Amino acid sequence: MRGVAFSLAVLTSILFLACTHEGKMGAADRRMSGSLGVRAAAAAPDPAGDEEPAPRYEEYSWEEPAPEVFATWRAFHDYYALLEIVDAYIDPFCNNACKADVLKYLGDTHDPEYPNAGPKMWVFSSVRRVPYGSYLVIRFDDNDAVKEVFWVSE
Repeated sequence: MRGVAFSLAVLTSILFLACTHEGKMGAADRRMSGSLGVRAAAAAPDPAGDEEPAPRYEEYSWEEPAPEVFATWRAFHDYYALLEIVDAYIDPFCNNACKADVLKYLGDTHDPEYPNAGPKMWVFSSVRRVPYGSYLVIRFDDNDAVKEVFWVSE
């Protein structure tokens, strides 16, 4: 019982010290504390005014893939490029994509010979080092809107 109480006391003091130290962190410490700290420190102005302004980032949205992603998909059918495009533009939980949008973003490269593929279900194959879940299956509803997106293995 004494060991549990001692461990609890040590843990409480460590958490207390960590919380009080975080309040004393300077701008340089925040930058070194991980990627979220870098983005937050770069986006927020320095209240003391002792630093130069943060450099501006490219005007890409964090959710939208860069143009290089589309070029990689078209040239190599790369799985990770396909994943980024699907997440940004096609996934029905985030977008209202239709067949025309799928053709616009992925091109007419679906495999009509894949089993059960047809006008309501398109399958896109991608290149991945580990061939697990490298086939994208897109199902459409009666209005040609994307109904479901899932990944399968061969």
